[in-house]
Amino acid sequence: MVDRARQHRWWRVRRRLAAALVLACCIGPIGPKGAVTAGAQAQDRAVEFEDLGLTGTAEIGARATALRAFAASSDDVTALVLNSAGLARVKRIHGAAVMARSESRVTLDYGNGPTGEDVSDSYLAFAGVAYPLRVLRGSLVPAISVHRAFDSALDLAYARDNVTDSRAERFQMQQSGATYAYTLGLGIDLSSTLSAGVSAFLLNGSIDTHRRYQWQPLVTPPGERTFVLEDVSSDVGGYGAQVGMQLYFHPRVQIGLCFNAPTVVKLHSTGVREETTQIENDVGSFLRQTSEGDTEYILPYRFNGAIALPLGAWLLAAQVNYADWGEAAVDGRRIYTRSTETVLETVLGFSAGVEWSPARLPVRLRAGYEYAPSPLKFLQTDRIDNDTLARIGSQSGRSSIALGAGALLFTRIVVDAAWVQTEGTRETTVLTDDYSATLVSLQAAYWF
Repeated sequence: MVDRARQHRWWRVRRRLAAALVLACCIGPIGPKGAVTAGAQAQDRAVEFEDLGLTGTAEIGARATALRAFAASSDDVTALVLNSAGLARVKRIHGAAVMARSESRVTLDYGNGPTGEDVSDSYLAFAGVAYPLRVLRGSLVPAISVHRAFDSALDLAYARDNVTDSRAERFQMQQSGATYAYTLGLGIDLSSTLSAGVSAFLLNGSIDTHRRYQWQPLVTPPGERTFVLEDVSSDVGGYGAQVGMQLYFHPRVQIGLCFNAPTVVKLHSTGVREETTQIENDVGSFLRQTSEGDTEYILPYRFNGAIALPLGAWLLAAQVNYADWGEAAVDGRRIYTRSTETVLETVLGFSAGVEWSPARLPVRLRAGYEYAPSPLKFLQTDRIDNDTLARIGSQSGRSSIALGAGALLFTRIVVDAAWVQTEGTRETTVLTDDYSATLVSLQAAYWF
């Protein structure tokens, strides 16, 4: 009995010495998703792009939200973000504001049963003004706007037996915050059939993350439980630019091209981590650590190419969206596995829409569809240690269906509304990830 107690004490001493050595030598910067990561490898950080909302696209105008294919048909102040070349079609001073409400749910299933949480938010999605100047054979149209570029709201929870680490664990992460883009740009008619535009933006926002989790060994001795609480606050900044073109070489054919340069997103984070260890019939421990750090993300360039066909009362539109997420980087490092395989991959999405403007009625009805594959080839299956990647075996991609309508009131006021439902599923050998979201958007615009 004495030898067993002595071995038990020696086991605890070695464990605490190892923990102290890790804390002293391997503590890395605060992970932007709320964790204090210890010596995190670049491959394990790919999930941060998704957690922060950096892989998503902003829903700007209610018309574009419902139509889904927008690069060739944008023709109001929202074109400043959708395709800045469309500003050249604004012939009067135009101001617009868009409010939105979103509800989303992420469900994780490790085989012990699905667990998930709902996130809902109401927010200003866009506000901007365009002011046409009659110069250079047509319109030079400067514009200014602010829009919600990245939505970082997230609520994840799961409980499972982690056989790899020989522990039973429970995890929950709650994250809130958003990043806004302040954009300045202009569009110009270069000829009767060609318009071009350029815009630049600065990012500003904040993200608050709260993580709490616990674990205990799957084996009985020693009787030990660990509780961890992490709180991180991050300030977000950054910048980016866009160049666009619209071509009208035929009355029934419009082509739009839009190139978004690589975007730089910078986070300055401060956080607190508290770890409490309870040992049955013995003295536990408590550790409190504060950290501060900076992280820089490089988002890859994006390219949108679209065609719109005005056919009388009907408008048909289709668009492809391309982004090489393999070019993304964290703190100057590309994201590879240890076998030099990229964790994020090239994404080629597709969207299409139709709009009907009935004769003699000041209304428009529209609908759209979009398919947007996930850029992640792997899912992170250990949220507590921020590691362990599992290859995605199958995914449905995020598919969206949208409906919308617009009405002209008092010859100068335009009101548009949109509804979007998005679904997507990804599966690995150990994890299933289901995503579901509903968005309602309302836009009010005035032509001066």
